[in-house]
Amino acid sequence: MDETLRQEVERAIREKLHVTGRYRTPLGSASFEYPIAIDGDSIVLRDGDCGLARPTVTITVDEWRDLVQRGLYRRVGFWDFAPADDPAADEIAFCHRHPQSAGRELHRLRQRLAEIEGAGR
Repeated sequence: MDETLRQEVERAIREKLHVTGRYRTPLGSASFEYPIAIDGDSIVLRDGDCGLARPTVTITVDEWRDLVQRGLYRRVGFWDFAPADDPAADEIAFCHRHPQSAGRELHRLRQRLAEIEGAGR
């Protein structure tokens, strides 16, 4: 495994970034997995779905590259994911964790926007 790829996997482990799985769940949606370790030239992924009989899978470097081409994702809610480089991911996660606070903040921002738009006229 080359150093660039190793750093990419270590970043995904450190930031808990997910990849879309290579298979479909019984409900028909893609599964999200995340790397938990590097084992020689293989990568150990943990399945993001709970209750599976086999919670980890080991993949090759080529399989990892295929998964990463689809994108790296950050978990922002229980079943919701945003692209890892989405600048709004932290705010989306905050809204999922604290919906009442998020609603208040959204209301405050809308009022502030109305004031700014009113002042510009």
